[in-house]
Amino acid sequence: MTTLRTIVAAAALIFVAPAAPASTAASAKPATEDDIVTFNGTAVLDASAEDVVSAMRDNGTAARWMPMVGERYTLREQSATRRVEYTHMKLPWPATDRYFVSSSEITLLDGGEMLIVVQSVDPKDFEAGWSRANKVLATFHHSEFRVKPLDGRRAELSFLVRTSAGGVLPTWLVSMGQKNWPRDFVVRLRDELARRRVQTASGS
Repeated sequence: MTTLRTIVAAAALIFVAPAAPASTAASAKPATEDDIVTFNGTAVLDASAEDVVSAMRDNGTAARWMPMVGERYTLREQSATRRVEYTHMKLPWPATDRYFVSSSEITLLDGGEMLIVVQSVDPKDFEAGWSRANKVLATFHHSEFRVKPLDGRRAELSFLVRTSAGGVLPTWLVSMGQKNWPRDFVVRLRDELARRRVQTASGS
């Protein structure tokens, strides 16, 4: 077993959801630096910035291509650019599945660049029905995704993701996440973007 630690991955969006005993209430103790797992990196994608953001923000298809995501849906629309989301992260046995309740806000920057900021909602502010008794509540600390247009057909995705869940994580699960997540996320996002291009071309 190994304690959660900071990991820097210079490839693509990655999240390793750590294991801990099941929780029956929405609660979270303050995270220490040893609890926080950090991932950052960049990836160039063969799609417009608008198409990349559209794919990343589409809750209806998140489970289809995002590694480990069992489901993601909107709990509350707060504005045209801000919403509260529920995300279920599936972990292999014997680890306990995780869930996030987080705000997601998108901002248009200069030059067509788009910034998505994701951060967990304080459990004290949860509304009825947001907690999950059969999963462990995990935390998104302030995390950013920047999508910058390179030209009409390509975009650069850069990100800084900071998460924590406390407890301990089997060494094999840490190793699997470090090895597989960067590649899996980029490959699956590119596949999703290609799938959308085909659907658009065929009018479906």
